Amino acid sequence: MRKGYAPDHVLKVGDSPGDHQVAVNNGCLFYPIIPRVESESWRNLREEVIGRFVAGTYQGAPMAEHLERFYTVLGDKPGWEK
Repeated sequence: MRKGYAPDHVLKVGDSPGDHQVAVNNGCLFYPIIPRVESESWRNLREEVIGRFVAGTYQGAPMAEHLERFYTVLGDKPGWEK
């Protein structure tokens, strides 16, 4: 973004709530790699999300759906505390 990219032209990919917070703090988009289904997450990024991102249609509901699933899988406690 320091190079002049608009926030909606930056996609942060991450696997933790901290990664999501970095995206929020910088105003950019976020795609979560979901624990225990990492291969599916990477395939979905490649086959669907990148196309939506490039077309400018990833923000809003599509990103919110991925975030909802991400936080549902994570729950409120780390896996080692469950």
